[in-house]
Parts: sequence; structure tokens; C-alpha cells
Amino acid sequence: MVDLDELKLHIRYDPETGECFRIGYRDRWGNMTPCKYLITGKTRPDKYGYYKINIHGKRYVLHKLAYLYMTGKWADTIDHIDGDCTNNKFENLRETDRHGNMRNLKLRTDNPTGHIGVAIKYGKYYAHAQRDGERLFAGYFDAIEEAIEARLEMNKVYDFHKNHGSVR
Repeated sequence: MVDLDELKLHIRYDPETGECFRIGYRDRWGNMTPCKYLITGKTRPDKYGYYKINIHGKRYVLHKLAYLYMTGKWADTIDHIDGDCTNNKFENLRETDRHGNMRNLKLRTDNPTGHIGVAIKYGKYYAHAQRDGERLFAGYFDAIEEAIEARLEMNKVYDFHKNHGSVR
């Protein structure tokens, strides 16, 4: 894995805009070759929406490199707070674990009720969630508004991110 000093030889990161510039690379003989181009503008994100860069033949996602650049440490999981994978502003990145990242999901486009954690079964609405592998159930409701309210309460009690389930 690349360390902070080596990273700063290869890229320059602007935390306010989230832009990342490639400033050099090592050739196959180990010599630094200077260059300058905007990574986030020149390249396209991958099929999942993330910008990537190669350093020493290893591929890195840009948001993890941005976090390393700013904090000096590697993080296993970085969450984009606003759900936009291309927004690598430092204020939009937070270190979390996989479970914390799952508690900041956007609303899926195929959600039939339009609210995360609210579903229809047996002609009634029910509110549910999953946290750390445990399925949580708030009950069945006649009205969708009651189920939504129960799910919003679950979000508070079980520490889901405020953006969880929002349309982004």
C-alpha cells in the first residue's frame, strides 16, 4: 500500500473542491516523471461511480486516497455522506465501518412504498430494519403514515445516518 509521503509525490488533492491532480508517476525504472492533469475531470468513474487511480501498478479508489492525504492514515471504509460517489470533498467523507456505511443508504428506485424500511405484506404496511445482522421489526400498520413514523423512530433509536433512505 502506498504511504502518505509517496502519495504526495503522485497527487495533489484539494479538500474544498474534492479535485485531485496527478502530478507525477514512477516509470518502470523507478524514476519520477512529472505530469499534471485533473484526475476527476480527465477520467470517468467506474461502473459503481468511483474514481480510481493506479500507483505502482495497484488500483486505488480516490476517496480513500483523499482521506489518507488529509489524515495520514488508511481507513477500511469511507462513507460519502451525501451518497454521491464522485463528490470527494473532505467534508463529505467520513470514516466508518461496513455497518455504518449501510446505515447511510439512499432510497432504491424500485422501492414500492417510496420509504426505506416500509413494505407491504398481507395488505398491511410494516416497518423493519436491519442492524449489525439483526432484523428489527416495528409492527404492522393500517396506514402507511404510521409505518413511516415507526421507521423514522427506528432510525433515531438505532443510530441510522440522517440521510439514510433519502432520495439523492
